[in-house]
Amino acid sequence: MIGLKTNELISKIEKNMNKELVEGKNLKLTVDLRIQNIVREELYKSLIEYKAKAALAVVMNVKSGEIFSMVSLPDFNPNYPKSILPKTENNLNAEARYEMGSTLKIFNAAMVYESESEIQFNEFEISDGYQITDEKHILDDHINEKILNFDDVFVKSSNIGSVKILESFGPNKQKQFF
Repeated sequence: MIGLKTNELISKIEKNMNKELVEGKNLKLTVDLRIQNIVREELYKSLIEYKAKAALAVVMNVKSGEIFSMVSLPDFNPNYPKSILPKTENNLNAEARYEMGSTLKIFNAAMVYESESEIQFNEFEISDGYQITDEKHILDDHINEKILNFDDVFVKSSNIGSVKILESFGPNKQKQFF
């Protein structure tokens, strides 16, 4: 649905909701095309600027679950079927799999910045891994450094560093932040 014009978006939604529509059920969407267009434009600029392979964004009301925008790049124009490539045909927001630790890193970082915590000036030991349970031990084997500063925990995608940041705050603070 990403990058579609209004009539294309409606057509795609109608196709996916055909059963409900045939039964005469009401269908109310929360996608705001103004927000959708702004998010897509800004995300596209970032995709180009950082030479990323893909980019995605969701704007939603976390209390109600309403989705105002959902963008996945690269995308395609359904009016030109030849433009549909395997890497463009899926909405990464809905179809890709992400490790839970990876999805929480950005929230842990935002929590630190928003609280203006001194944690952002700390360094975190990551070389020994992190024991979650007797059976579960996480490693950051993609990182050569043994100690990371707060920014590098996020930049280098350190699960261990992110868990240690969370420990500094405590799980109740994270729940309040959400």
